[in-house]
Amino acid sequence: MTKAGVLHQAFVVVAGGLLLAGCGAVAASGAHGARTAPGARTAHHGARTPSAHGTRAAAVGWRHLDLPSGMDIRAVHAGSGSSVTLVLATAPDAANPQGVWASVAYNWRTGALGSLTTASPAPPATASNQLVSQAGGPPMITGGPGAAPLAWPRSIPTYTSGENPAGNQFGVDNAIIGQTGQWLWAALKGPKNPPATTIPLVWGYRHWDRLVALNMATGQHEVYSIPRDLSSALYGPLWVNAPVFGALPSGEGLVALGHWVAVVPANPSGVASLPTLAGPPPAAAAAAARTAVALITHTAWTSIDADAAFWNCYVMADPSPAACPHGASAVDENALSMQTTFYNHGDVGFSLLWAMTVPVSSASEQQARTAAEKLLEQGLAGSYLGASIGSPSAAALRALYHGQPPHPLPGYTRRQGYYWASTAGG
Repeated sequence: MTKAGVLHQAFVVVAGGLLLAGCGAVAASGAHGARTAPGARTAHHGARTPSAHGTRAAAVGWRHLDLPSGMDIRAVHAGSGSSVTLVLATAPDAANPQGVWASVAYNWRTGALGSLTTASPAPPATASNQLVSQAGGPPMITGGPGAAPLAWPRSIPTYTSGENPAGNQFGVDNAIIGQTGQWLWAALKGPKNPPATTIPLVWGYRHWDRLVALNMATGQHEVYSIPRDLSSALYGPLWVNAPVFGALPSGEGLVALGHWVAVVPANPSGVASLPTLAGPPPAAAAAAARTAVALITHTAWTSIDADAAFWNCYVMADPSPAACPHGASAVDENALSMQTTFYNHGDVGFSLLWAMTVPVSSASEQQARTAAEKLLEQGLAGSYLGASIGSPSAAALRALYHGQPPHPLPGYTRRQGYYWASTAGG
């Protein structure tokens, strides 16, 4: 079997623990295991695998497509010409347990989109191949029967984002998605650290952020960034669904994720980056930044107000309108500060993760988001839920804190054993 065909034969399984960042070295034979020196890379720049069909190559790079906000690309069906079919879907919900499926023609040379066509039933799911973790060894890629394993380059960290509740943690990370000639294409999740380090986020914040091209014959590799999507409706689906890949008649590949599509080179050697050929409209990016700040701010004030009401209405058991103006309903169990999953599992929900990680394009937008995150951190630091889990009764909590609210809350003053609103809040 040729190395170029082994990907189609292999279904790579995970064995023996986590994929560790920085492990391993390229295990190709002879001197080919070394990465090409920076000075030598330019000699290969723009190299292409010849096309048997004579189809001219397209410009490599990412394009943002004007697709429905709740739909992401799930498959690429390539034809013999310049057009491919993109298969789209929404996340399942109560009304549509299988999601809503559609397809659209896409011209990979010009970036033109056709008309959307609904599809039913949903096409069968395609399994993604995974990187392998060896017991006592570095992460490896195995090519199938008779093929020598190739070690993962130690300079490229891999992570496992975890699931909540825990499941097959390797089923959603580090997928091998396609192949052009001797080059394997893998998609990886990152970053290493959560976006807000003072909020104990444990899972879900890692997203598909890198493409890696790895030459099975030489061990050469290139790493490319994956752009983020602006749609909050896509964070959950994109966390689960790996980027998809299609082979083009020109010999190049097409990678798609969310609303982004990229033509990737048949021979990535020396191709240092994938440029953005067409990005989202600036107005859409600005609107997403404003929505993100509003969501974080609303989450912060909901949690702060819920904590004040929890103390006044429950711990102090004062039903008066002055101390508890909205009665028992003021204790909002939907507030993040009232969620045991946040304190036990670091779970803030995909919508809030989207708000913390969606790209912002200006310093003022970043400052506004940072201020909103700081407000949320202050609110969560003053939560009483941790104490109430251990001492659920109001009397026990009053005794624990000697009848005085010990935690400062933004927008409130503490006097005579109660929280009193000093601002209108959110």
